[in-house]
Amino acid sequence: MCQSCNGINSAKHQRLSKRYKLWQLPTYTHCPVIGTCLTLDELVKIVRQTGLLVEQGSDYYLHSSLVQLADQNVPPSRRIQKILDSKYSRWIKSYGALTTDSERKKFWHDAVKAGQVPGAFWAVISHTHSPASLVDLALGDVHMLSHLQGALNRADLQYMAKLEQEVCTLRDKLERQQIQHQKSQQQSNRLVTAQEKALQSLRQQIRPDENGPSNVQKELESVRKKYHLIARQKDWALKQLQQRLTNIKRLEERQEALVDQLLETTQERDALESTVENLLQPGRSEDEHNRTARLFDLNGRKLAYVGGRTALFPRLKSFVEAHNGQFYCHDGGIENSHPELSQCLSKADMVFCPIDCVSHNACLQVKKYCKRNSKRFIPLRSASLATFTYQLKQNCEAIVD
Repeated sequence: MCQSCNGINSAKHQRLSKRYKLWQLPTYTHCPVIGTCLTLDELVKIVRQTGLLVEQGSDYYLHSSLVQLADQNVPPSRRIQKILDSKYSRWIKSYGALTTDSERKKFWHDAVKAGQVPGAFWAVISHTHSPASLVDLALGDVHMLSHLQGALNRADLQYMAKLEQEVCTLRDKLERQQIQHQKSQQQSNRLVTAQEKALQSLRQQIRPDENGPSNVQKELESVRKKYHLIARQKDWALKQLQQRLTNIKRLEERQEALVDQLLETTQERDALESTVENLLQPGRSEDEHNRTARLFDLNGRKLAYVGGRTALFPRLKSFVEAHNGQFYCHDGGIENSHPELSQCLSKADMVFCPIDCVSHNACLQVKKYCKRNSKRFIPLRSASLATFTYQLKQNCEAIVD
């Protein structure tokens, strides 16, 4: 930040005692303040209440219009000031009670770690005693968190769109199966009705002395053939109906599995996002950073990872060591490197095996070894860092409980 725009503590604001108004802040802070601390619904409400005319367009035009007016003491900026002070009054009061720069920096780091960035950001940026280094840190963190969150949201939206499309396809297929089932049921009913009519017709035709024995026998034989034909058709229709019902049940189970997979993927995404945010905390020594960034403590436990993608091993190793654990890996080659695999498994307290990226034979051998030696065996749905992070956290919490 240049000396001319080191705005929060400049001489022209020395007359203020505690906090700045929005229009008294440097211009470059207006965009992150409005974008981080206010929701889109709140921006729309401000425009409606102040009678501001905004050019029709995307949400970006609404945001930029209010940012341009934020450096002026006008009704929209005063309305923004009132909403921010009311919405984040608790944060403003807590931050205002701090007296040293170290306490203020700890206040900011704790808020970022807890995911409470908007309230803490407004409290820091609007206070006259906030040190310039803390203001720069807060602006930088907000800027980088917006990039990180945007990348995660785009990836999640793409994956969720794919799952939703697959669910829609299965739902359409299920509807077609139900329609076919109804048609088969109607056909079966028609066959039964025809059978009953044929029997009724036979009863009416068989009367004493109206036809000779030979004619009655012929008629009876003809009706019997029709009956057998209708019976075979009915059996075929019942088989088709049973097959349709089986297919419908299979589709319903598949749909439930997709919903469960979507929920599990969301949980894995949340675990990975929390891990990334904790590992990206700035302004600390490496040892202190590692201690505070841990989601959990492995307490020196030894982890073995069999199978998966070898290019991902260094990241998995760094993640485990950052959480006070030891990491051993093997590519899953049971037949070619049995001694190396046995040595790797013998050291481990927990064994992870991604079932989508390891041979079936290797997975079975590892599972048998863990059962025989009373070691915890955790199969992974996929060989991704998100799945590993989520399952490791779940199993560590289960051990503690």
